[in-house]
Amino acid sequence: MSPTEPQHDSNFCFAVPSVLENDRVRVTPFIPPIHLSTYFAASERHPEVYKYLPWGPFSSQEDLGHLVDKKFSKDPGYILFAVFDKADPAPDESKSLGVIAGVIAYGGLPVLVEIGAVIVLPQVQRKDLASNAVGLLLGYALKLPTHPCFRGLRLAQRLGFQMEEILRWDRVLPAWKETDVGNGKGEREGDPRAGWLGRDTVMLSLCWDDWENGGRDKVALLMQRGNNSPGVYAKPGIRRA
Repeated sequence: MSPTEPQHDSNFCFAVPSVLENDRVRVTPFIPPIHLSTYFAASERHPEVYKYLPWGPFSSQEDLGHLVDKKFSKDPGYILFAVFDKADPAPDESKSLGVIAGVIAYGGLPVLVEIGAVIVLPQVQRKDLASNAVGLLLGYALKLPTHPCFRGLRLAQRLGFQMEEILRWDRVLPAWKETDVGNGKGEREGDPRAGWLGRDTVMLSLCWDDWENGGRDKVALLMQRGNNSPGVYAKPGIRRA
């Protein structure tokens, strides 16, 4: 580990590396004292990145920090990572991780590993960073020896995920979310949370046999070529056989 790499005392239920990287992106565990202020400053101008998520946008750094602490730091089934664009050097050369480009997470343990909370900031969205970040987490999760432990639907499908099911009414979105992000099924009369939208979630999976029978090569190709596209929120899961 180099002196510039952050130390991380993870509460996650499995060991995670301090760094996953290739020539384009660098993915490290999200450490609030190091990454929170930088990520908030970079993301607060783009509330649209939270459009399909059940939380955000955040009015303050403290609100974001509360979510990170409650959802990702204290829950051993989840861990948040910071994604850095290695092509864009950090303003502070003493922290040569690159400029923060977004976040990504592992979650859903112990039955399956989900790759979710894939947020890539608009200024770097056409630089293939989402494909590379997802590919790095896929490679680590599916690497032998195995353990049980995005951007959107089209990206997940290009990466080789297969449709499993649609989870109807999987999430409740806060009232301040735009009306076009719900499932379009309206509200139940008398619902105590009037104006809160329901969201359906597409569940996709990529299993170890998919990975070893061409999936690894497909992901590697996309990580080199890249082809990010916005789309319906997807919840890719890495199922254990």
